[in-house]
Amino acid sequence: MITRNSRRSTPSWWTLSLLLGSVYACGSSQSGSGAGGPGPQAGSSGSGTGGASSATGGSGPSSGGSSDSSAGAPSDSSSGRGGGSSNAGSSGSNTSGTTGSSTGGSSGGASGTTTTPGPHFNGSGQSFRPLTTGCGPDTADSCTGSCEQGGGDPNVTVIRPPATLCFKGDGDATPDDPSAVIEQVIERAGDVSYVHIRITFDPSFTDNTYGDGACCGWPTKRGHNFGDLLKSDHTELQLTNTQGETVMNFKLDLVSADSTADCGYGTLGVRGGDGSIILGNADDVLAVSTSTSRNLNGCGYCKNVACASSGDCTIDSPPTDENYTPDPATPNWDYRIVYEAWIALSAFGDSGFGQAFITYTHSSPSKSTDTIYVMPTPCPPEWDTPYCPPSVIQEGGNCFGSGGSGGMGGTGGTSSGTGGSGTGGSSGSSGSSGSSGMGGTGGTGPCPPNYQTYITTEGASLCTPIPFANWDGMKPCPSGYVLDIASEGQYCVPAQ
Repeated sequence: MITRNSRRSTPSWWTLSLLLGSVYACGSSQSGSGAGGPGPQAGSSGSGTGGASSATGGSGPSSGGSSDSSAGAPSDSSSGRGGGSSNAGSSGSNTSGTTGSSTGGSSGGASGTTTTPGPHFNGSGQSFRPLTTGCGPDTADSCTGSCEQGGGDPNVTVIRPPATLCFKGDGDATPDDPSAVIEQVIERAGDVSYVHIRITFDPSFTDNTYGDGACCGWPTKRGHNFGDLLKSDHTELQLTNTQGETVMNFKLDLVSADSTADCGYGTLGVRGGDGSIILGNADDVLAVSTSTSRNLNGCGYCKNVACASSGDCTIDSPPTDENYTPDPATPNWDYRIVYEAWIALSAFGDSGFGQAFITYTHSSPSKSTDTIYVMPTPCPPEWDTPYCPPSVIQEGGNCFGSGGSGGMGGTGGTSSGTGGSGTGGSSGSSGSSGSSGMGGTGGTGPCPPNYQTYITTEGASLCTPIPFANWDGMKPCPSGYVLDIASEGQYCVPAQ
């Protein structure tokens, strides 16, 4: 049993964390996932995957040049397809050319794939990717990584980009990495807005190996059985609004007997087993998933030759080694303990969602202390390199889309008459200067971890912090930034 202190409206370790100033997070990396051609990260002059032009360049009244037929087509912001590259118009001989202008590369898709570094624990199987936009409640029963591998649904609207939050506490057998990791994102699919949260435990604390497959730190004499996962394993979350008030508090069941599940076992979420609602409404929990349930049902590993002599994966897990190398017969088995939940955004009222917190981790038995009380901690520096979906190329720690990364607009025409970029045609010798194209907002860009691209009203591109990504003092934004009310709190902008 777990003995807990009386509950407060804010997490019980709030004051301690303020004193220690130990609230940090790992980062966000964005990448367009459309089908357009590849483009450079920042786009080169007059090129890139964006490249729609908003004007025809300078054309004179008598013999001015016509528009360039090879100019970029408009990008498709709903599907993430980048447009063709824009070409600067050539110099003409006519007079009085008009101003050539260009909007440059447009966004590589309003819902281009966005991900974070995610937890870098071993044991995730071959298909795992960090929390990815576009993987909504309807994906809860799918195999681990199947949605993320495909880049997620391109039609979702990302309200707040994903962030990776790290937690650790005394008793952790591997103190150099976190005890638990939370990933969170806010998005809208159709008319439903929700918070998507994923919690991953350090496998040195507990894992999804059991029976004859028990491995990697479980006591030799005691071992670890599937029945241990059924009896008490759960995690507890506290969810705040933007005012720091705890709005929801609940326990998530890892796995229980379930006659409706394909394998006869599955998570009961907050409605049974070791799951329950402590504060809030169970109806606001739209869906729940766990790695154990996904292994057995979503991946179809209920019966498999890899699961020891029994062939029953509810008795024995597939074999592995100290590196959690997957068995060839069960390549997508997730050896980590992972909980996932989708929460209706409406549960947080007008204030909106703030952050997710985990106050303790519990596994009975575990490989060390059954319960570890945790608090926010910096993610390891090496976790700043994100995983990338298979449709993107990883280079220098960044994800580059195979399409949709907005290119920097072509340079505008000069006073000597060079045509404007984009669809600019030939300009007159005394044509006005064409304005430079604005770079696209799709793609990773140069933003550091847990920062996102923000386009100002003047068209400038800034890297700003992602709100509520475990900033120091539990604040919505780090020092020097405030929530942008005009964007309904989607951005942190520099304080005036």
